[in-house]
Amino acid sequence: MKILLTTLNSKFIHSSLALKYLYNNIYDIADVSVREYTINENLQDIFCDIMSENYDLIAFSTYIWNVEHILKLCCDIKLANPYTKLLFGGPEVSFESIDFMKRNDVVDYIIRDEGEIVFRKFIRAYEDKSFENIESLTYRKNEEIIENVDAKPIENLGMIRGAYDIFDENSIKDKIVYYETSRGCCYNCSYCLSSVTKSVRFFPYEKVISDLEKLVNLGAKQIKFVDRTFNYDKKRTIDLIKYLCTLDNGSINFHFEITAHIMQDDLLDALKNVRQGLFQFEIGVQSTNKQTIKAVNRIDNFDELSKKVRKIKSFGNIHQHLDLIAGLPYENLDSFKHSFNDVMALEPDNLQLGFLKMLKGSPINSVVGQFAIKYRNYAPYEVISTQFLSYKDIFLLKDVESVLEEYYNSMTFNYSMKFILSKIGNDYFSFFERFCKFKKENDYNRNLSRDDRFYLLFDYARSFLSDKNIYFFKELLRFDYLLMGRNRVIPEFLKNDTCKLNLQTKKDIIADIDFSKKFDINSEIKNINSAINIELFDIDIEKFDKENISEKKESYVVFNYFGAKNFRNIVNFYVY
Repeated sequence: MKILLTTLNSKFIHSSLALKYLYNNIYDIADVSVREYTINENLQDIFCDIMSENYDLIAFSTYIWNVEHILKLCCDIKLANPYTKLLFGGPEVSFESIDFMKRNDVVDYIIRDEGEIVFRKFIRAYEDKSFENIESLTYRKNEEIIENVDAKPIENLGMIRGAYDIFDENSIKDKIVYYETSRGCCYNCSYCLSSVTKSVRFFPYEKVISDLEKLVNLGAKQIKFVDRTFNYDKKRTIDLIKYLCTLDNGSINFHFEITAHIMQDDLLDALKNVRQGLFQFEIGVQSTNKQTIKAVNRIDNFDELSKKVRKIKSFGNIHQHLDLIAGLPYENLDSFKHSFNDVMALEPDNLQLGFLKMLKGSPINSVVGQFAIKYRNYAPYEVISTQFLSYKDIFLLKDVESVLEEYYNSMTFNYSMKFILSKIGNDYFSFFERFCKFKKENDYNRNLSRDDRFYLLFDYARSFLSDKNIYFFKELLRFDYLLMGRNRVIPEFLKNDTCKLNLQTKKDIIADIDFSKKFDINSEIKNINSAINIELFDIDIEKFDKENISEKKESYVVFNYFGAKNFRNIVNFYVY
């Protein structure tokens, strides 16, 4: 039997952790291949590539972002060859599997929840189709769909082969690599599928550190831990953090989902002096409305979370990504604005404004009627309205999300946004709401060019900033523009005629700077002019950068463009 394990990832830079686990746990008993695609590829091209081989069984890893694409693909596969058997697995089909198979007759088998052990049993039983005793399997038998009992969670995770025991080394270099040190969740948030599997189980510690060393040495760009609460076990977390520091090669980044309010002081102490960019934290807030938090069975302490987030912020070395969810019970528009302002006041590096998704199997489905939750009946099952938020409120929040992503989360406007937000008081939501209104009223379309996006922010800022502040803001906007990378031709509206740098001054500055010390540049590069740019500003860039103080002063700023297209998280400018 010839088997294909496949999926459609959301982006090319992503790779499937699930397929790696499945492959490593059946390769010794089956003729199996792995092929990964993305949802952005042409389905006809994917279909042709898959059908170029004569597979007996094709197994798909399905999620809310790819299931619709996969179903279309499977219809074509079945039309081309009705004898090809199709198996689905993953969170999108782990609940309501009988209904899913009734609606989609192209699906022959479903493996629910953890698949490593179940899939191996399934392969062994495939020849004689003796599936009766395989737990967590849903399958067709004649005209009937049979759903076997659920398997218990794998208690000893050391008994399964790891995702990175055998893998293509080329799939690691310069990629985002997903990894898990544990499974399960200690919390019961009703909107999350992790609440269904309550027990937290850990992979053997020695196995974890061995895998991580291997992945870093192979040149992974980022290792993204998918543990639901990475810092659940306090001692283990500190040990892992300290170990990861020993793997720092100057470019690796580790991303975690953490629960901030339970972070202990000794863990914070371990983070104080780590390299900037080594760690990245994702922290779920979801809402600061206490009634909302209680209604979704979430355990949180926003006051304590705020203290920890501010403490980490003071270190200046860790990117913090905070999350909010719109559409939760008891969160009307005014309440959500309050939650938004509470979180923005913490000055996160990224604020993700997400929308409630009614995932199959999540406990929140039981209160759909109680809270008049209306949502799309197809993936990703996103909320349309609730008892507390009208569909027009959702539209507004969608517009705010779009502007927030473009101007705050993109990290393209770091300095100009930092300045403008310091001038508006604490009502951050109203700033973005007014921005959306200004954009529509002034006919800015959705597909703006890079320069148009800069002009839009400038145009909006001058509609309410004083002349003095707009002058300072414009200089910072020019600074942000030049931070994007090499060969930037400054737009006319950003030019400052009083800040013209003559050629001799530029030569003198170049001659005076030891670039190998100021920047991570090989001192032997032949043409330093191609790697750097020098600009004159009317404001004290250094003081604003370090102390957030706005003062006028001539500043010569040297930008290092060597070897990097996007260096927003790296210090690549020097004030001369």
